[in-house]
Amino acid sequence: MQRVISYTLFRAIIVALIVLMSTLTPERVVAQSVVDKKIDSLINVAMQAPDSLAAELNNDICWKLRNINPEIAIQYGMKGLDFAKRTNNILQEVKAYAFLGVCQRNLDNFDEALKYYKLGIEKAVKFNVEDQLGYGYVNLGNLLIYQNKFAEAENQLKMALPIAQKIGDSSVLAYVYLNLGRARLGIKDFDKSEEFFQKAISIRTECKKLNKSVSVPKKYLADCHSAAGLKQLALKEYKQTLSTLDAFGDYDLLGELSFCISQIYFSDNALKNYDSAFNYANQSLKYARNIGSKKAISESYGILAEIYKKKKDYKGLNDCYIRQMECYDSLFKKQVEQQTYNIKYSADTYTKQLEIESLNNEKSLRSSINMMSLIILLIVAAVLIFIITNIRKVKRLNTLIETQNQSLEAANYEITSSINYARRIQKSALSTTENFTELFDDSMVYYVPKEIVSGDWYRVENVKGQIIVMEADCAGDGVPGSLLSMMGMSIFKDTVNSAVNSTIPMKASVMLEKMRQQVKKMFSHNAENKSPFDGGMDASLAVIDKENMRMSFAAACQTALIVRNGEVTQLKGDSMPVGNFIREDDFTEQDIQLQHGDAIFLMNNGIRDLKSPSGERFGSSRLAELLAESSDKPMSEIRVILHNEILAWSQSSASDDMTMIGFRIS
Repeated sequence: MQRVISYTLFRAIIVALIVLMSTLTPERVVAQSVVDKKIDSLINVAMQAPDSLAAELNNDICWKLRNINPEIAIQYGMKGLDFAKRTNNILQEVKAYAFLGVCQRNLDNFDEALKYYKLGIEKAVKFNVEDQLGYGYVNLGNLLIYQNKFAEAENQLKMALPIAQKIGDSSVLAYVYLNLGRARLGIKDFDKSEEFFQKAISIRTECKKLNKSVSVPKKYLADCHSAAGLKQLALKEYKQTLSTLDAFGDYDLLGELSFCISQIYFSDNALKNYDSAFNYANQSLKYARNIGSKKAISESYGILAEIYKKKKDYKGLNDCYIRQMECYDSLFKKQVEQQTYNIKYSADTYTKQLEIESLNNEKSLRSSINMMSLIILLIVAAVLIFIITNIRKVKRLNTLIETQNQSLEAANYEITSSINYARRIQKSALSTTENFTELFDDSMVYYVPKEIVSGDWYRVENVKGQIIVMEADCAGDGVPGSLLSMMGMSIFKDTVNSAVNSTIPMKASVMLEKMRQQVKKMFSHNAENKSPFDGGMDASLAVIDKENMRMSFAAACQTALIVRNGEVTQLKGDSMPVGNFIREDDFTEQDIQLQHGDAIFLMNNGIRDLKSPSGERFGSSRLAELLAESSDKPMSEIRVILHNEILAWSQSSASDDMTMIGFRIS
C-alpha cells in the first residue's frame, strides 16, 4: 500500500512539474538546436523519470520540437516509442508513431512518414484507441495533401470525421476541418474551403486547450483569400497571424507565413514592393534551413531568384538558380540512392543466404556419402530436393528483383514527371502559333526537341509597328540547355523592353550586342572555380518594317534563308556566339529590301546536321532546294513537306534539337 502511495505521489509531482513548466515564459538555450527553457526542463525531467512516465515525456518533447528541429525531435520520438513498447503502453506507442510521421513529413521524407502513420493506425484499430485512430486518418490525409492528391486526402478525412464527432474530441474535429479546407483549397473550391477553415478557427477559439493553435487555420484562411484574388485581405491576415507567433517557436508555420507575404509583395501589382518581398523571402529561407526541408529551401530560393531578376542583379539570380538546382538534385539523389541501396542490400543479403545454405547442403551431402555409401537412392533424393529448393529460391529472388525494378521505375517516373513539368514551363514561355499568325498571314513553326526539354527557343514581338523575330540555339541540350533558354528569353524580353522606351531606330545587330553584354554579365564568373563561363547561344534576329518593306538582320553562328520567286538567298551571320568568345567584334548589320511574297526562314543547325542511316548529313544545299521547290505553297504545307522529308531521311531520332521559323511577307 505504501509503495502504491509513493508511486502515485511521484507521478503527481511529475505532472505538476509539467503543468508548471507549461506556464513559464519561453526563453532560448543552445543545445543541438535552439530550444526554449520549457523544453530544456522537460528533457531534464524525462532523463530522471521512471520507464512508466518516460514514454509520455519523450513523446511530448518530440511533439514540441517537430516544427523547430524535426531531426532532433525524431531522436526523442524513437526513445518514446522504445519506452512505450517496453512498458506495453499502447496509447503512447500509437502517439509515437504519429509524431515520428509528422517529423519525417517536415523533412520531406514522405515514404517514411507513410510507414509510421500506417503502423499507428494498425495499432489504434487493434486496441480500439479511437482518438488516435482519428488523428491517424487525418495525418494520412494531410500527407496526401502535401503530395497534391486531394481526392484521396478527402477520402481519409471523411473516415476521421465521424470518429471525431462520435467521441466529441474538439482537437480531432478541428484538425479534420482544417485539412478538409486544405483539400478543397487544392481544387480551388474557395467557398467550401473558407467554410471549413472558419469551423476549425471557431472550434479552436472556443476551446481553451486549443486556443494557442488557432494561428494555423488562420494562416490557411489567408491562403484561401490569396488564391481567390483577395490579396490585400490575405496580406493583412498573414501579418496579423505572424505577429502573434513566438519567433523561436513553430519554424514551419513562421517560414510558410513569411513565404506567402513575400509572394504577395512580389506578384501583386497593387501591393508590389520588391524590398519587402526580399526581406520576407530571406526570413522564409532562414526558417526552412532551421527545419532542414529541401522543398521549402528550394521554394525560398525560387522567389529570391525572381526578385533578383526584377532588380537585374544577375549574379544573385545565378546564385539562387544554382542553390535551387542543388536542392532538386539533393531530393532526386536522395530518392534514387535510397531505392538503389534497398535493391543492393536485398540482393546481397539474399545471395549470401543462398551461399551459406548451399555450403551447408554440400557438407551434409559429403557426410552422407562417407557414412552410408550404399544408400544411393537417398543421395539421389537429396540432390533432387536440393535442386527443387534452389529453383524456388531463384524464383523468389527473381520476384524480389522485379519488385525492386518496379520501385526504380517509380522513382524514374517521378523524375521524368518533374522534367515534363519543366517542359510545360518552357513551352509556355515560347511564342505560340497564334502569335505568329496575328503578325504574319502565312507562317509556320517547326520545333522538335531532342529530349523532353530543349536548348532552342524562339520569340516574336510587335514593337512600335515593327516586328521582331528571334530564333536561338543555346549551348547544350536537355535540362542544362533549357535553363539557358529560359535565361535567354528573359534577356531578350529585357532587350525588347529597352527598345520600346528608346528613340533610337531598332537594329538587329545592336539588339544582339545588347543581349551579348547581358549574357556576359550574367555569367561573368563560375560559382565553383571563379573562371569565366563559356556558354552562350547561336541566334538569328530579324526586325521587319512592313510599312517600308525593309528588314534589319543579324546572326551569330547561324544562316537564314530568303526564298524569292523560287530562288534562295543565304543571309550568313558572324562566326561568334551571343556570349563569351575569343572573338567579340560588332555584329554585322544586314539591311534588306523586301518584296511581297518573300519567304523568310530562321533556323538552327539541327536540320542541316541530321544524318541518314549511312551517316550522310542532310546539308544546306538539300534544305535550300527543298524550300525553293515548295516556296509557292502555304507555310503550313511547307512544314508538312519538311517534316516528312526529315522522317524519310533520318529514320531514327535526331541527334540535336531542330527548330525552323518561317513567315511570308504579304
